[in-house]
Amino acid sequence: MNAASRARKKRLLPSYVIFLFLFVFVIGALQFSIQAVEVRAQRFHLLLARGVQTMATITVKRATTSGDMVYFRYTVSDRTYTGRSPVSPETFDTLVVGHVTPVLYLPQSPAQCELALSDVLRWSSGLAHYWRILQIINGVACLLTLLRIAQLRKQLKAA
Repeated sequence: MNAASRARKKRLLPSYVIFLFLFVFVIGALQFSIQAVEVRAQRFHLLLARGVQTMATITVKRATTSGDMVYFRYTVSDRTYTGRSPVSPETFDTLVVGHVTPVLYLPQSPAQCELALSDVLRWSSGLAHYWRILQIINGVACLLTLLRIAQLRKQLKAA
């Protein structure tokens, strides 16, 4: 092995390691995100299909950089539950702490709930679309990363 091929191997090895790391970390993070969105989308679908409506009292409104969140409290069979739902900025402005608003909950698991507001329900249907987009991005990123890893591996062997 001559000095030029050793130098080339030294130069290619960090790229190979970086792409391996990206494959494991980024693809894993995307998969984790996809899983979280899928669970939330399934819960929304179940709430829309089998949910029961009751009234909830708004307890807290919290505006954050990641979105507006409304916290609420409701009672089912003499037991009080709490929940939270993301809402649009327009809905956030109209909701008032202490006011009553409809909520959907699962009869077999009353702690599973969401506000029964049009923008929350619209958001839930968009969630399924977002989940499909994440799956496509994950597949493409996985394929591109694997191709680059294979290319770097060939270059390392040739050096």
